[in-house]
Amino acid sequence: MSAIVEYITGPDLGRKSADSFFPVLNPRVENRLPEGASFKWLGWDYIKSHDPAELKDYAHTVFLSAWNEVQGGGNHTRGMYE
Repeated sequence: MSAIVEYITGPDLGRKSADSFFPVLNPRVENRLPEGASFKWLGWDYIKSHDPAELKDYAHTVFLSAWNEVQGGGNHTRGMYE
C-alpha cells in the first residue's frame, strides 16, 4: 500500500497532473494554476441526493452522443465499452 501512496503523492504523478491541469497532491510540485484559481466541488448534499450510477449512465450517453456527432453520426465506439 505504501508504494501506491508514494506514487500518488510523488513528484512524477504530480508533474503529469500539473501538466494536465489537475490538482497536485505533492507540495513540492507547482500546480501551475492561474492566480486566484479555485476548485469546484459538487458537495455532499448533491452526491447524496443523486444516484451515482444514473449520473454515470447519463454522462456516458451525453459523451457518446457528442462523440458520434463529431465522428459523422456513425457508432464509432463499437467494442470500446463491450
